[in-house]
Formats: sequence, C-alpha cells, structure tokens
Amino acid sequence: MYVSKITLLGVWLDHYLNWDCHVENLIMKLSKLGFAIKTIKSFVNENIVKTMYFAYLHSSLKYGILIWGNSSNLKKI
Repeated sequence: MYVSKITLLGVWLDHYLNWDCHVENLIMKLSKLGFAIKTIKSFVNENIVKTMYFAYLHSSLKYGILIWGNSSNLKKI
C-alpha cells in the first residue's frame, strides 16, 4: 500500500524523504501553541508562561531537530 506521508514517533516523513511535511506540521503546531500561550499570558504570572513555553513550544521545536534540523525550508519556522 502506498502512502504519501507518515508519522513515525512524531516525525513526519513524506515519500520524497524530505522534511517539508514535518516542517509544515510543526509550523501549524507551534502557531497554535504560541496563540494559546499569548492568550493565557494576561491571566497567569510570568513563571507559568515560561513553564508553558518550555513544556509545549520549546519541546515541540527541539524534538528530533538532529534529524530534520538541516531542512531546506527551516527558515519558515
């Protein structure tokens, strides 16, 4: 069976084995997380915002970066 893209342990691969699919999914995820942090920022103190940043946004960005970090479309992030 042929599939055009697949996720393996949270890293997206497409049939060309480039990182375009992963970067696009990561951009959408980071955008949602950034909006959530921006929205909650006015309700909580700075320590909670930092904790949320490192727990969600930073960890999502750093996950698997050794593998996909040399992507040609990394500037989009």
